[in-house]
Amino acid sequence: MEHTRQTNLAQVANILGVNIHKKMLQDILKDIEQKICSNSFSWIATVNPEILLKAHKNKTYRKLLNTASLSVADGAGVMLAALFMGEALPARIPGVDLVYSICNIAEKNSKSVFLLGGNQINNQKSIEELHKKYPRLSLTGTAHIDHKNKQSVKTIIKQLSQKPPDVVLVALGAPHQEIVIYKHLSKTHGISLAMGIGGSLDMISGALPRAPKVLRIIGIEWLWRLLLQPTRARRIFNATIVFPLKTIAYWLRIQTMYRTNILSLILDKDKNILIAERVDSPGHWQMPQGGKDKGESLKNTFFREMQEELGSNTFSVHRIVKNFYKYTWPKWHKLNSGYKGQKQSLVIATATDPNALNPDKREFSQLAWVSRAEILNRVHAVRKEATKKALEHLNTSNVL
Repeated sequence: MEHTRQTNLAQVANILGVNIHKKMLQDILKDIEQKICSNSFSWIATVNPEILLKAHKNKTYRKLLNTASLSVADGAGVMLAALFMGEALPARIPGVDLVYSICNIAEKNSKSVFLLGGNQINNQKSIEELHKKYPRLSLTGTAHIDHKNKQSVKTIIKQLSQKPPDVVLVALGAPHQEIVIYKHLSKTHGISLAMGIGGSLDMISGALPRAPKVLRIIGIEWLWRLLLQPTRARRIFNATIVFPLKTIAYWLRIQTMYRTNILSLILDKDKNILIAERVDSPGHWQMPQGGKDKGESLKNTFFREMQEELGSNTFSVHRIVKNFYKYTWPKWHKLNSGYKGQKQSLVIATATDPNALNPDKREFSQLAWVSRAEILNRVHAVRKEATKKALEHLNTSNVL
């Protein structure tokens, strides 16, 4: 079961399952200043079409991005996608412009900045250029990091922890920069803000000239990049062709398709029914359930999901009711999941060894066995209709 936290669509747009904050530029800059001056850690995700495509393919990366303290749209393609999905964004901020803004804020508040990643020549040139623009800015250093080498990462993180800068700008490209931020910098005491900046240092150092302002304004900076770096043709094709097509396909799916899911009605020897409390929503009790993989039988889905969620496959399956219940999700859930709703099949089974149940603590905080008479009062309101229908099938089965 994949938990999906409720999204406030008044505050964020959701594109291919990734949240991007709906904030005006002045509000973003004000928010950044507060974060830089804070004693707690925050991080910023600069979301472009390439990042969205990678997150669409990789659930772990998508979930990681959605932990960002602030997500901003970096690219005209993201703005158009948000508009198409009915979730218009008020501001587009190229990553390199955000780097300049952060350095300006850091200078004004006497905060230090560290450049992590990139190559030595561009890093040094970037420091020189940033010092010209912000002469009082404290740039405490740069370091190359091999994100594939655990010892390299460990060495750099130890160096940063000994004298932590206030801000770390990470130039490793996606998804590596976000992973380093999430796994390491977020746990390094003393750092207030981190942000992945991709190839921004190439432009700041002058190694790669920025597109003329008119091209940036009308959203075709990619054409300039293609002319200067023809080797990026594949990446540009993904951003300008594949990404819009994926967005359209995603939109069509949330209008028409239901995710296939199994609901597990598990009995003990006394015919009590197993319910579980969700970790992400205390007090939210439900029967275990989970999504069906492509080409997988419903029975195999049941055993796989129960092994993952309950740590056991000691069950005897009595009955499977295909597509016994279908429901539509609210808009925030559709945008997060990429489906209109869920169609459930019911699996009625007995736990042959209840003592073997060992719930995944990332999924469920606790389990409980309840009677048929009690269960409708115990499950969450959104689960009552499915539970009621499941009981009807249980009562007409030969299990009781």
